[in-house]
Amino acid sequence: MTSFNFLSIALDARRITRGAPELLAARQHERLNELVTFARAHSRFYAEKYRGLPETIRDVRQLPPVTKPELMAHFDEVITDLAVRKADVQKHIADLGNLGKRFLGKYMVWTTSGTTGTPGIFLENKNWEAVISAVNVLRIGGEWYNRDVIKGMMKAGGNSASVFAGNGHFFGVTMLERQRQSNRSRGKRIQLIPVTLPINEIVQRLNALQPAMFAGYASALGLLAQEQLEGRLNIHPSIVISSAEPLSAENRALIQQAFGVPPRNNYGCSEGGVMGYECKQCHMHLNADWVLFESVDAAHQPIPAGRLSAAPKNSTFSRLLNLLQSDSSLTRWSFCFPSITTSITSSGDDASPPPPVSYGQITERKRCLTNHLQTLPATKSALRDTWTPNGPRGSTA
Repeated sequence: MTSFNFLSIALDARRITRGAPELLAARQHERLNELVTFARAHSRFYAEKYRGLPETIRDVRQLPPVTKPELMAHFDEVITDLAVRKADVQKHIADLGNLGKRFLGKYMVWTTSGTTGTPGIFLENKNWEAVISAVNVLRIGGEWYNRDVIKGMMKAGGNSASVFAGNGHFFGVTMLERQRQSNRSRGKRIQLIPVTLPINEIVQRLNALQPAMFAGYASALGLLAQEQLEGRLNIHPSIVISSAEPLSAENRALIQQAFGVPPRNNYGCSEGGVMGYECKQCHMHLNADWVLFESVDAAHQPIPAGRLSAAPKNSTFSRLLNLLQSDSSLTRWSFCFPSITTSITSSGDDASPPPPVSYGQITERKRCLTNHLQTLPATKSALRDTWTPNGPRGSTA
């Protein structure tokens, strides 16, 4: 795949979704090698890291693992656009007035919270945005936005509210601000309500807005569900979306009881954007054509299915940062992809967790194959950070 336009990406994702496992494997192999080739040619860090590796990578396990501290320490060597310097990016994110604004007019920038020890900085370009938008519209749109949801959103004028942290350049907040700025008239109907506000103020804002789409951290949604049940909050969303935290069975039931609709859950992180989504059966479906997941032990060695992994790994196809073979924290998920259900453990600073586990638990090394999105360095594996097929990349969540 060489063109990064919405339609071509959506059509390819449709073929992969409906195709045989061999088609998915072929696409992963193709994108992985395109990413590795790009990283070697444009990143001093990966040129040295991959010195001695064969020209064609047959298995992602051939790539040496990379940690987030290592990537951040060598940011200027990892990056594939020489105009991007870490010091300049840090100045950009130091100003909250830059939320949703492109760095150098080309790259969206966000950071992780640093809960695992080292905050990460990530940049993505328009190629990455095209991939995330097309894949999610095709897969999540068809699964979550049925006639009733669309009808409810139209009735409410498209009002939406997201209860997230608003004090940093985090992935969800940055993309939300980007949406608001891209369409001023629609921007008035899209509100970010800082989760750090007093609960009574959050309730007041929600009551005034009456959102049709309501999103937030699982814990915040649980607290607000209680406010709804006790009568202080009175909203009637058509869809409720949980992100960034594990959604327990108890919280899921509470949210549905309060708002009358089942909460939708996704799996994403700053390194790869939205990497998976729940279907109606509450199983997680992975965007495995753009992200590679691998179960590993504490020494980053592959383990068989059914065993709980100690150090999940991800590889994201981002050409700018080249996130290849990076490690994550643990979170239990139940996956149904494409015709099998399996449980995996994965994590990251901002990884959002999954539903009940089925068929055992395993941990994975996520490898995000974001079709040559030339972007910036990655945190876990070289591949993961190099996501941009047509230049520095410009995720999941």
